[in-house]
Amino acid sequence: MQMTGVTDQDAKIAGEAHEAGKGVIIVVNKWDAIEKETGTLEKYKKEVYQKLKYLSYAPIIFISAKTRTKSK
Repeated sequence: MQMTGVTDQDAKIAGEAHEAGKGVIIVVNKWDAIEKETGTLEKYKKEVYQKLKYLSYAPIIFISAKTRTKSK
């Protein structure tokens, strides 16, 4: 399975929410599909915040609908 990361559409919608002063929580789904090792979660957080710099205040939650798990 190819993971796309933050898409242009994601950034557009997030930007609109930010500009409107709305609360934002960033949710990354399909976390079960990622090969994990030490530091994987922090690496992905860094990548998301690099693409969405204006949302550096927003928490990121990693979820798997398939396994019903979440990580912060």
